[in-house]
Amino acid sequence: MRISVRVAPKSSKSLLEKQPDGNFKAWLRAAPEKGKANDELVGLVAGHFGVKKSQVSIAAGGKSREKTMDII
Repeated sequence: MRISVRVAPKSSKSLLEKQPDGNFKAWLRAAPEKGKANDELVGLVAGHFGVKKSQVSIAAGGKSREKTMDII
């Protein structure tokens, strides 16, 4: 499965929410430094879909707020 996620780092909450257009929005507590926000995002997506973190990867947008993620 492939999903699109818009990320808001340095938020006061850690939350993943599906938007009306079918994409997702993620609020992350971590700052976008040294991959910390990406690591938190992978864990958040894995928890939301009930899979292991190793089954979630960032396919595109590793340094962008707009990310494409693969879930296997």
